[in-house]
Amino acid sequence: MNISGLIGKVSVFVAGLRRMPNAEPLTGEEARVRAVPFGVRTRSGGVNFISSLKVMSTAQTVYIDTDMEEMTYATQKKKDMVATLEKTLGELFGYLSRCPLAYTDGQLGSGAGFGASCRLYVSRCCPGNVRLNYMFSRMTFPSRGSEPALTVVAVPEWPEKDRQVLVMREIGVTVILGSDYYGEIKNAFLRMAVASNPDPGFHAATKLMRVPDAGGEMKNVGVVFFGISSTGKTTLACHDHGAGRLGGSAGILQDDLVFWQSDGVMAGTENGFYFRTDRLSGVSQPILREAAESPEAVMENVAVDWRGEVWYDDKTVTGNGRCLVPRSAMPGCGDSINLPPPSQLDRTVFFFMTKNFTVIPILSRLSCEQAAVAYMLTDPFDAVGSEIGKLDGRGGVSAVAVGMARSRDRINTFYSKLRANPAIECYMLNNGGVGELVDTGLDGGRRVRRKVTRISIPEISAVILGVLRGAVSWKEDPNWMCDVPASIEGVDLSRYDLDAHYDQSRIDMLVAEVRSERRSFASRYEGLDANILDSIEN
Repeated sequence: MNISGLIGKVSVFVAGLRRMPNAEPLTGEEARVRAVPFGVRTRSGGVNFISSLKVMSTAQTVYIDTDMEEMTYATQKKKDMVATLEKTLGELFGYLSRCPLAYTDGQLGSGAGFGASCRLYVSRCCPGNVRLNYMFSRMTFPSRGSEPALTVVAVPEWPEKDRQVLVMREIGVTVILGSDYYGEIKNAFLRMAVASNPDPGFHAATKLMRVPDAGGEMKNVGVVFFGISSTGKTTLACHDHGAGRLGGSAGILQDDLVFWQSDGVMAGTENGFYFRTDRLSGVSQPILREAAESPEAVMENVAVDWRGEVWYDDKTVTGNGRCLVPRSAMPGCGDSINLPPPSQLDRTVFFFMTKNFTVIPILSRLSCEQAAVAYMLTDPFDAVGSEIGKLDGRGGVSAVAVGMARSRDRINTFYSKLRANPAIECYMLNNGGVGELVDTGLDGGRRVRRKVTRISIPEISAVILGVLRGAVSWKEDPNWMCDVPASIEGVDLSRYDLDAHYDQSRIDMLVAEVRSERRSFASRYEGLDANILDSIEN
């Protein structure tokens, strides 16, 4: 199969789409007017839409690159998608030449730093699909009128049995067939932005805190939360951790993708936030709750009753309900989307988010090498789902190997940048808990014998505030050979003492299992810096 030729045909076809008579340009406001009637109004004036698909199509996502002339994939589904690629594209070109299309332009990045022009094409065969144009316009900055560097073409009505996401990073095009989930579109643009930018891109949330240190002197502290989805990045980025009652503040910047530029700036990308709603019914997330109740809020797959009342805890529709709000509707948003370099701040703190339920400490202070390992475990942009670790042995160039090589380079670059910025403080934050006991049956099934002792949002916020104020006393953890807190104001650390949950033999076994998993994960990255590998053992 001539992959280069197919990619070239896609590039030419997509470049000409806007000139076709069936392609209609829509501004964000025009898309809003058309989309709102297909949603349900909330009592606060926002709108909720329901999509047919509720999650990302990771198992149906393939990367089509010219350096994969002999591509191999580990799953049969993806092998079939590649084998029929030429046929699929031929059918797609014919369909897009006839079906009604709406396209909307936007911009990732505010201009001061990273910037990429974007265009979203959506099939209008189902008129309600225009909500995707509307949501896209709320997450991006206004277009500057240039031709797009990144383009997504979405055909939600494509047959379900042939659902697929075709990622062509070299030409900045992603084709989404058979999905109407906005998260797929959002991720498609971010994925391509990472591939197109020479600066390393990180799945991270950022904010600028103003907090008094332990001596009462007010300090400007840059904060970055690294983590894969559902580890709590947005929850913690959109929280002031009690700084307000001490006379401080939290300037929220970004919650998904940032680029670490050569000048030290963490450049932001998006003009909005897209967060889960399933934990908003309580009082522990006041900023996100206020944002969700803004008239500007656009909800996706959230339970809303006939009166417009939002039921955040109701998971009948899905457990993955989402809310999209522009920066203008997020309380406490900073003036910029970019985090200044460490040289312009009193301190810069990196938190690496994990969600473990057994023996990982709630908070750990990390060396550069340990931080690189923590980053390795939170680097998702080239992950290929079920393919990881299952290389095809037939001699072709594996899509997994290519993706892992890109990730390896990002990890090594991250480590080099950390070493060049020794003032940056690094911590691992376990947003799960400790103490869970699980039995695994012969069939591989899990039976929970003892539930995890979870750390609450108020407690994790107190942990973060303690770190940002420099008000944590430390001790060495004999199990992990790193520093862990001996005391933090507002947190009963005895609840998370491993000795209170396990005997030493089980602690040793569980710690060994975690180290083994990390070694196995790291072994997939051929060429990873030796210092990073060594730190896994220490």
